[in-house]
Amino acid sequence: MTNSELISLFALTITFITTLAGWIFTYRSQRKTQQTIAKLEKQIQDLMGQMPKDDALKYSDSSMLLLSADELKDLSLWYSKAKAWHLKGKGNAVDWENKHLREEIAAPIRFKLADAKNEWDISRAFDVRNAKLASDGEV
Repeated sequence: MTNSELISLFALTITFITTLAGWIFTYRSQRKTQQTIAKLEKQIQDLMGQMPKDDALKYSDSSMLLLSADELKDLSLWYSKAKAWHLKGKGNAVDWENKHLREEIAAPIRFKLADAKNEWDISRAFDVRNAKLASDGEV
């Protein structure tokens, strides 16, 4: 073998070893990443298991998610009427009869509407999250 052939063989060997080392490094890196992800997923599962089931509403951003489409429609219509009646000086629609809205949601709204003095008070009365928390005795 000539010197140029030995140099070419040496260069080819170095390229092969470098490529192989890169593959091994990538494989180990991916494996370590997968292990880290698995640990994090386990920690999340453990934390989710520690969250009390009956207190799930306290950790939710909004109890609006618990309303059906019919309840939302009733709530929207009641809000519109309360605002319109207030502007016309006809009262605040405290005695509004709902077809689908549950009483546990409607009662705090009626209570707040009775004390409403302006549009802001009416708007706050229909904040269902606050009404839900008030009925739980937390506000």
